[in-house]
Amino acid sequence: MSKDFKILRTIEFHETDAAGFVHFSRFFNYMEEAEHAFLQSLDIPVYEKEQSGWVGWPRVSASCNYHSPLQFQDNFEVGVQVIEIGNKTVRYGIRFMKIEKEGRTEAATGEITSIYGRKSSSGGGIHSLPIPENFLEKLR
Repeated sequence: MSKDFKILRTIEFHETDAAGFVHFSRFFNYMEEAEHAFLQSLDIPVYEKEQSGWVGWPRVSASCNYHSPLQFQDNFEVGVQVIEIGNKTVRYGIRFMKIEKEGRTEAATGEITSIYGRKSSSGGGIHSLPIPENFLEKLR
């Protein structure tokens, strides 16, 4: 649906486990980081404080499949692609590519689904909202 948006990173020591590989849970942090960078590149706020609470993009689903490990000081890119836009949700495809002199290796693939929602300042849960039209135009 959309052209890939990419961020580049280098694995830091604290992101690895005792075996020297990036711990699987870190990939979810990278997905969120890339999603936020993508939204910011479109001038879509990740989080907005309003009088009645806040409006943002909480995730309702996230998955990741691992193909090749990443290790300390590996360079990699995280690609984000919008694969589906609903009235209140956006589903992203995520692709992790290890960058080496010899080429690129797919390290992992994932998906996240975010809703556009509001959390009231008086407590309670998050309520989904229709994505504003100007945001939909930018996401497309």
